[in-house]
Amino acid sequence: MSETETIIRQTNRYNENGKKEGLIEVHYRNGVVKSRGQFSNGKKEGLFQTFNLEGFMTQEGNYKQNKKVGEWNVFYPPEKSTTPKNS
Repeated sequence: MSETETIIRQTNRYNENGKKEGLIEVHYRNGVVKSRGQFSNGKKEGLFQTFNLEGFMTQEGNYKQNKKVGEWNVFYPPEKSTTPKNS
């Protein structure tokens, strides 16, 4: 991981048992969201998305009980729209 990709902020929420709960975001050094997704009782649950350094989506899909389920979208080159997906 290069210096520009260093994760400097991770937003975690924990339940009463000390397990990750709710929306969790990880950010690059430039402040752009690297990944975001839902946790339930410490396990990935629901929609997860990953982004590149410019904020464009690179992957999107769902988890159930910490396992990938269904179709996953992989954007290569990264999904470019008029506005980055996580701004």
